[in-house]
Amino acid sequence: MHRGWSSRAHTCAYVRILAPSVADSLLTGTVTGIDSTSLLFAPPASATPQSIALRDIERLEVRGPGAPRTLPGALLGMVAGAVVGYGACHAISGSPHANCPKDKGALYGGAAGLLLGALLGSELRGRHRWHPAVAPQR
Repeated sequence: MHRGWSSRAHTCAYVRILAPSVADSLLTGTVTGIDSTSLLFAPPASATPQSIALRDIERLEVRGPGAPRTLPGALLGMVAGAVVGYGACHAISGSPHANCPKDKGALYGGAAGLLLGALLGSELRGRHRWHPAVAPQR
């Protein structure tokens, strides 16, 4: 999906740029300004911004947030909850007056862990992703 740019919306965006007339490889950095002919951008290792003519940009990508980690969180939570539930019932069953079926402890612990893990995983984000963008007024 290509996204259009506006000078206000994408100042401070972290980008990846392919401009063969400027460099042989992809350039990464933060956009510090955009005008009708050029994009001003600061590479991470340099204190001085670099100007790149819009006509020289062959590819432009914007770094965005990664996908939520709901499924891995749910699976990890389910396994951890089942282990804790089984262990709790095993510890309780050591008493001669307790009757805690370990399989039900694992089942209920796993269900609770699944829900909690899914909730936590939905709030955590994976690695950043690069999204294609269209250079302004190219």
